[in-house]
Amino acid sequence: MRKIIGILETFDDIVYTGISAFLIIISIVIFAYAFYNFFDGLLLHQSVVHLTLRVLEDILLILILLEIIWLVLNYLKSRSLTVEPFLFIGIISGVRKILIIGAHSVEELTMQKVKIYEYETIISLTVVVALVISLYLIRKSRSLYLKKKECEQS
Repeated sequence: MRKIIGILETFDDIVYTGISAFLIIISIVIFAYAFYNFFDGLLLHQSVVHLTLRVLEDILLILILLEIIWLVLNYLKSRSLTVEPFLFIGIISGVRKILIIGAHSVEELTMQKVKIYEYETIISLTVVVALVISLYLIRKSRSLYLKKKECEQS
């Protein structure tokens, strides 16, 4: 039975490593694509604001992918998961969504679409604030726990 578990754990490690390598490749491709699109857009005299928002969206997507890679690597090292990387991914995703909405609002829109984008922005902002508060509370509680444990050992 232990041999089967060992084989499954090795297979699990290989799959996670492959996924991480693939995410790194995707991140590099997205970075190159963002770089190319930005300078191509400048040459075509597109709006610098719109180009900057698109590059920022791509960079935030790369950050999300890097957080996922870090999460996988951390899991492979420690065989445990913490909630903080998921919160970081959620925060970055929420900010990215707000930027995407902002990029759309630069375009010509109807009043109905503006209302929809307003609601989406409020919801995304609420989610980001909730995730930041959660991250703060987790770190604060961990700090208090470590202080308490340190005092008990003294």
